[in-house]
Amino acid sequence: PQSAVEQMSIQTGGMTAEYGNALSGVINVITATGSDNPQLMIRADKDDLFGGTQVNHANELEITLSGPIQKDKLTYFTAHRGIWTQTRWWQDMQRFFNSPHRSDVTGIAKVDWMSAAMRLSAHCIYSYQRWRDYEFSWRFNLDGLPPRKRLSVRPALIWTHTLSKNTYYSITLGYHDLLNKTGSG
Repeated sequence: PQSAVEQMSIQTGGMTAEYGNALSGVINVITATGSDNPQLMIRADKDDLFGGTQVNHANELEITLSGPIQKDKLTYFTAHRGIWTQTRWWQDMQRFFNSPHRSDVTGIAKVDWMSAAMRLSAHCIYSYQRWRDYEFSWRFNLDGLPPRKRLSVRPALIWTHTLSKNTYYSITLGYHDLLNKTGSG
């Protein structure tokens, strides 16, 4: 979700040792953390609010919630985004399938514990997609094309210890699981 991105940097050469053997470029995305004040943000978007035929009938909803669990020590941050849309060929697709033809739900949940020199962060990033493809040659039998699903989950635990103003180390334990499924069986 857009609200989960606090900072992003792009480096296209001359990387520091922090990035190891990266040769062509690095995109570094820093996710937001919780604050000591409770916050709630809701954002909605719709591409066919005023009608029209050249639209995807896309509906988007993003919900962000953050705040303290224990003031000045333990915070949480969670952001989730859902997109439900047709395709640009929705006129053909509506004869065969109920709306929406594509659903994407993504999010992050994060808990941070902080002290003066140490930080422990536990987070989980997920993405779930469900969609139907469109093939022009199959336009009179779109039901013959299989539905598709993809689920991606990445939990991680990150320990950061600051030794001095210029020196720190991080230890990361993470796991990534990706499931692709074609067909309804």
